[in-house]
Amino acid sequence: MVKVSVIMPVYNSERFIAMAIDSILSQTYTNFEFIIIDDCSTDNTPKILENYKDPRIRIVKNVKNLGLAESLNFGISLSNGEFIARMDADDISLPGRFEAQVKFMQKHTEVGVLGTQFSRIDENGKIIDTQKLPIKSEDIFCIFPHCCPIAHPVAMVRREILEKIQYRSDLLCAQDYELWGRLLYITKFANLPDVFLYYRVHNEQISTAKKNLQYSIASEVLYNFLIKLGVTEFVKKKVDILFWQNIQSDISEVDSAFCEIHSLNEKYFKKKVLPPDRVIEIFITYVFRVSKIMFVKNIILSNFLRENHSRYRAFAMILKRAINKLSLRRLVHRENSMKIVVKLMGGLGNQMFQYAYGFALAKRKNRNLSLDISFFNQKNAATPRVFELDQLCISQKNFGQKLFLAKIPKIGRKIETLLNYFEGYFQSEKYFSDYKDEIINEFQFKEKLQAPEGNSVAIHIRRGDYAEFANIHLVCTPFYYENAVAYIQSKVESPIFYVFSDDIEWCKQNVKVPEPCHYIDNLNKPSSHDMQLMSLCKHNIISNSTYSWWAAWLNQNPDKIIVAPDRWFADSRETDIYTDNMVRLSTTEEV
Repeated sequence: MVKVSVIMPVYNSERFIAMAIDSILSQTYTNFEFIIIDDCSTDNTPKILENYKDPRIRIVKNVKNLGLAESLNFGISLSNGEFIARMDADDISLPGRFEAQVKFMQKHTEVGVLGTQFSRIDENGKIIDTQKLPIKSEDIFCIFPHCCPIAHPVAMVRREILEKIQYRSDLLCAQDYELWGRLLYITKFANLPDVFLYYRVHNEQISTAKKNLQYSIASEVLYNFLIKLGVTEFVKKKVDILFWQNIQSDISEVDSAFCEIHSLNEKYFKKKVLPPDRVIEIFITYVFRVSKIMFVKNIILSNFLRENHSRYRAFAMILKRAINKLSLRRLVHRENSMKIVVKLMGGLGNQMFQYAYGFALAKRKNRNLSLDISFFNQKNAATPRVFELDQLCISQKNFGQKLFLAKIPKIGRKIETLLNYFEGYFQSEKYFSDYKDEIINEFQFKEKLQAPEGNSVAIHIRRGDYAEFANIHLVCTPFYYENAVAYIQSKVESPIFYVFSDDIEWCKQNVKVPEPCHYIDNLNKPSSHDMQLMSLCKHNIISNSTYSWWAAWLNQNPDKIIVAPDRWFADSRETDIYTDNMVRLSTTEEV
């Protein structure tokens, strides 16, 4: 009697079908029938099938195109084997697959669905990567909300199960995921630890062509999965309100919803069906998928979680632990995996640090860079700022935005990192030194100015907001600038000084700069104008400002001297901002 019935529906599969068939006929286990259902192919698939004379092959031609699910159900109705083995027309089964699966199924009679590990290959058969799936039934159950736990083309299922529970023929894709969601509650699942399938990735396969539809069906499957788990409509409704809409709901009703989730969690744990907190993690993952990340915003900002309710605090901690899991990390990355988003803040100098950080990070990770410019929409800011990188020849001009605002730092920062969203000032060359030449090219000025003549020395004196907020910003003293001028005079022959400042009159009255000296007053010019002029000078005396830092960094004189204040911040001794070629001088006369 035949032990295994291999079911393989095919439709216009001429490119790869011969390799798929040959891989089945090459199995070390030979007691099988091979049912190939031609779903009205219009290419050379029928001719290729006619070339095979192996008696184990049964070719069945549909009268009309039925689709994958209905063809599978039809094939199962024709089968005689104890086990149904799936196969797709574009994949390759390794020779020992059936032998290993039959041996396992005969030994473990409680297992109704068995898969294996698999490697993905490209159209040319080159291995892309190897996918590792959980082996034990309880782990497969828990990972189901995260991903499909059994690879369909390598699945082996007991025929008696599929005779009672069939594929849904109304679904155009994700039929396997939907079927597994129903079978998980009536039989045990398992995966063999070894690779027995090469899964081919190409543009013509269903999983590539119908990704959005697959996502929609998966959300429906997950909802039904939760209902069977015991999560009622009442719970779903209340948590929808809490997570998605973030409106003031009756606290007693929301409390009841959380109680029900925790009761289910205790029930499954006490029965030793699932490890601790797995019901909560499964539920979190469901909301994560169907709301496409936005629920995180609301779980963190929610007033309910800020109440003194231990249940909600525990829920937040379980969320944090769930995020640390690789499977959920992959789920989050799928939303934003192809780009790095960096928030731009501050003036031109800070924007350049943030851009350089994102540019280098995107290069290292082979991602695209997007710039979040929402900061510049703020009103009533202490120091109004505008987007200024458009004055430079930057190549990355994609604009993104932050997906949510995190008010619980430990959880929020972790999620932001997973989402490739970065907010900060990143004031150090160390972030991008390995891409120095490319950064210099990115920061070419659109306006082209002439370099000052002679041994030009740019002096940048920052006043303005620094003087107004002296408790935050350290204001460099006249002592520092005069000391820096003296240092330059000791090193440079016949220096010509150019003073750049947002308060030229104060400079003339308070800082003694020897002749020849020129005071540059370009307050009505774009920020990049003076930065470019300073970068064209041969030497730089900078303030503790990222604006003059970049002017000195972009200075292409190989013999340049850069003098910088020995302290950058009023409340910190941070030194990462300094480059190795900077001469640091004291800002106070007492030191």
